[in-house]
Amino acid sequence: MCLVRSGRVLFAAASAAFVAIGILHIFVHLRELSTESLASDLIAVGPVPLGESTVSMWRLWQGVSLLMGAFSVALGCVDLAALRLTAPDRPPPTSVAMLNVAMLTVIAGVGVMYLGPIQAIGAPIGMACFVAAVLVGRSASSRRLPHR
Repeated sequence: MCLVRSGRVLFAAASAAFVAIGILHIFVHLRELSTESLASDLIAVGPVPLGESTVSMWRLWQGVSLLMGAFSVALGCVDLAALRLTAPDRPPPTSVAMLNVAMLTVIAGVGVMYLGPIQAIGAPIGMACFVAAVLVGRSASSRRLPHR
């Protein structure tokens, strides 16, 4: 039971990190990344084609950045809901954990390619938590199986 609890705690911690990072991102965006100076710099870029219409780079930046924060909060909440819907004596859902690992792999890759190497710090920590949650959960499940 201790291993199951450990796996659930690791899963919950990684999921809660998504919520915290999303809230922090939105907070920083509203306080630091939506200044008049940045607005004028991005508006100067000119219109950006987006589907059938065009938008200013400033509006595109605002939308993408705020959606990124909101997505992170929503993902963490969905993960926590999935964990809550799993019986307390069962390990965290493996499929949800592995989807998070895949997504964090993409986030790390895109972050390093476009935003700099600092982006590669948080993703591996999250991946390690989700992978450890799965491994601990599987270990606990295999111990409960009757031996033949």
